Amino acid sequence: MNIDSIRTFVRNFNGLEQLTDGLETTRCWMVGGCLRDLLLDKQPEDVDLAFDSDPTSFARRWSRKTGGRWFWLDRERKQSRVLLADGRSVDFAPLRAADIRQDLALRDFTINALAWPLNGPDFSLIDPLGGVGDLENHLLRQCGETAFEDDPLRMLKGVRHAVQLSLSLSEETFRNICHSSRLIKGVAAERSRDELIKILAGSDIASGIQLLLRTGLLEALFNVSLSSEETESVVHDMLAFARYLEHLEVHVAFIWSDLILAYLIEKCRPRNLPTLLDSGLRLSRYQQRMIPQLITFKEPLPHLTEGLSRRRQALIFESLQPFALEKLVRWNFRRDDVTGDQITALHEAFEHEQVFGRVPDLISGREMIRILGDPLGKRLGFLLAAIKRAEITGEIESREDALHWLEEQK
Repeated sequence: MNIDSIRTFVRNFNGLEQLTDGLETTRCWMVGGCLRDLLLDKQPEDVDLAFDSDPTSFARRWSRKTGGRWFWLDRERKQSRVLLADGRSVDFAPLRAADIRQDLALRDFTINALAWPLNGPDFSLIDPLGGVGDLENHLLRQCGETAFEDDPLRMLKGVRHAVQLSLSLSEETFRNICHSSRLIKGVAAERSRDELIKILAGSDIASGIQLLLRTGLLEALFNVSLSSEETESVVHDMLAFARYLEHLEVHVAFIWSDLILAYLIEKCRPRNLPTLLDSGLRLSRYQQRMIPQLITFKEPLPHLTEGLSRRRQALIFESLQPFALEKLVRWNFRRDDVTGDQITALHEAFEHEQVFGRVPDLISGREMIRILGDPLGKRLGFLLAAIKRAEITGEIESREDALHWLEEQK
């Protein structure tokens, strides 16, 4: 573990060394995950600071010096944040105990129970619970016996740390998460959802899901009960789906976690899907509409032959809306009868042809009324849709074909 990386980071982080200028009776430490990351040769984006008194006035004064934006995180607990112009943030909080060592003992995991003094007589790493040794041994260990009772969200954070940092849960930590897993139901849905999404967006999805299942956390979150055989099946299928997404020649990074979450929910078969998506996970309205459609989508795709016009490709994509790209990716995994190149071509064709989210009609509604000569009412929408369906099948290939087809409807 490279202690010098901490000193270098403090020197190079704009304004951090000057933060304690003028502080004579107040002690300040850099704490937590930023130190863990530095010891792992990772550059942290955010910094957590702990003070042995109310840090609010220091935070406000420092925000003015650095040109940052100060705001409260938790006014009652005197916790605030300074957001810097480069996107990095610095959090300010008072100690939660009589001294820094007791404060560290109240944290979640030993690898986060670290402190580095920014002022005072001794500049050396404070590691009262052996967090550095646990990092060297690739071990994740909870700080105290009541760590998960104090904040059940720490169990999900533990799974995320284990997966993202390639750590193994200690036997005691694993056992305690299993014992306390039902407590996750008492955590605010938004907090649980955010941690779950981070796990599913990682590079080792299968390990994350396996830990979520083995500890009982996923069953508690989804309100399901899975046998050992069902658990192994879910892990196997999720690994296959993650590998499929990695090798798919379609840019799906922006919908990756949505696709993973939808498939995980499909495999676990929760009893009350709307409740899970709404109050259980507090997903966005977009996700609440998308996930059921991905789970139930079974319609056969039009035959994708070579040489389809761009408009016809765009119409095929439009016919699958809403959530056409997600449906195509999911369908390809289920049936493997459309290639990644074809999905990309359909998507790009739609993006080129669409105007305000839809492919323009060959014949406008106004023209259609003029040709047919009477108010069409609901029949107008039916005829416009019928022409597009005929374009998809190849029966209509041009505006002239559409006009001829329309004349036959008189």
